[in-house]
Amino acid sequence: MTTRALKTTRIAAVALAATAIAAPTALIAAGSYNTRADVRTMPVKQIRATSARIGAMVAPNGVAVRVNLKITGTGRTVTKTLGLVAARVPLKTMYMNVSGLKRNTTYRVQAVAINGGKKTSPGTTVSFKTKR
Repeated sequence: MTTRALKTTRIAAVALAATAIAAPTALIAAGSYNTRADVRTMPVKQIRATSARIGAMVAPNGVAVRVNLKITGTGRTVTKTLGLVAARVPLKTMYMNVSGLKRNTTYRVQAVAINGGKKTSPGTTVSFKTKR
């Protein structure tokens, strides 16, 4: 093999490796504004008179998302940020303790994932009632 052929082969190998590394990143970035996460609002745990443990299960589908909880009760809706899920995570379950709830009140909770393009993925709605 000549020196010129060897240099051409090295340049081609470097270009191919750079393309292979950049391609998945470009594909994820390009699809991030159109891809939606799969979200499921988890059953509410540890329900007390003024607090509860609320969570969500999220499959981000290759797109980083912020997960919010919409909590509706007593005629008003409060949105709390549950957390962030990285694009490369296949599935994540998150919970948070929510306090300041009213006694003997029925609440509805819905987890919502939001990607970088502001596309939302609403989860199921779960109801629970605080204790007396």
